[in-house]
Amino acid sequence: MDKIKILGAGVSGLTAAITLAKAGKEVEIYEAGERPNQRFNHAVHAFRNYGFESGTVEKLSKIVKLPPLKEFYRVFKFSPSLKKCEIHSKEKPIFYSFLRGESKKSIDQVLLKQAQDLGVRIFFNKTIKKSEANIIATGAKRIDGIAYGFFFKDLNIEDAVYTFYDNRYALHGYAYILPYDKNSGDVVTTAFCCRNEFPLIKKFYFKMLKINKVISNAIDGAEKVCEVIGGGNFDVPFSANNNNQYYVGEAAGFQDGSKCFGVKFAILSGFLAAKSILENKDYNELWKEEFKRDLVYYFKRRIIYQRMENKDFEKMIKRLGEKISLEEHEEKKKEENPKILDIAYPFYLLKWKLFREI
Repeated sequence: MDKIKILGAGVSGLTAAITLAKAGKEVEIYEAGERPNQRFNHAVHAFRNYGFESGTVEKLSKIVKLPPLKEFYRVFKFSPSLKKCEIHSKEKPIFYSFLRGESKKSIDQVLLKQAQDLGVRIFFNKTIKKSEANIIATGAKRIDGIAYGFFFKDLNIEDAVYTFYDNRYALHGYAYILPYDKNSGDVVTTAFCCRNEFPLIKKFYFKMLKINKVISNAIDGAEKVCEVIGGGNFDVPFSANNNNQYYVGEAAGFQDGSKCFGVKFAILSGFLAAKSILENKDYNELWKEEFKRDLVYYFKRRIIYQRMENKDFEKMIKRLGEKISLEEHEEKKKEENPKILDIAYPFYLLKWKLFREI
């Protein structure tokens, strides 16, 4: 290919462009918006650093230059009655958080600068026919999970990630406080696979503030900076290659089905699509070898979460205990994936593809 055209300037599209440009290819990106990822003015996302995602940051940093990251060695998990489990790690961070949006420190802007410095031509407020593009990086095709909340400054919190399970305001999902710098960060609730409930997500958020005293105390006196709202889709696709067009990121359904962590998959799929072009390798073989296992694992977790009621969340937090190490947490989490899921998984995946139901 003399000139490679990419549709979409999100994380996956920019990663593909950076990889191709490093190899000397002429690359053009067409982005319908006025900047990368217009969904977020200011928001916080994260990388996990445990289980088979241990070492994710090191792996991704070999592909692209990552933005400044905030390390977290503690996670607080809360039941609906606000019983708390503290998960701690001394050896390594459990999470790394980073910015999204307009800030020069955001992953969107950091990747944009890398691409521009390499000579990638990026056309904002402009699109092309999908049939003209080599790589499709247009983001979510539909909404399977939705998030709503606000980015705050001066939160009254400890140096930790907070996660809350309660179907009264986080339907089959979770609420969270994800800090970034000097007690600034997102306070958000989510809902999954309940499309008729998605229009109520703002009501869920304000219901959360009335019910959840931990969160209401955390934002007491904090400065509300901007609204955070987003949605994503997840899948385990049979193929992400359609007539030699490579689908990357959420355009392919590459998303964590349990918690909607998608940036890792966006970077990896963008890199692998570029590698497929540069080395004439089978794109489907590359991504399946690299992270299909992850997609399957998180899809199975979604099957479990979709059936959990508040009494089940109470039992989950009680089983974890008040304070455990990251290693103990990982061992106990293995018990949550019953063996029957390995047998039932193909049925649930097919049902999801046909009816968008789990």
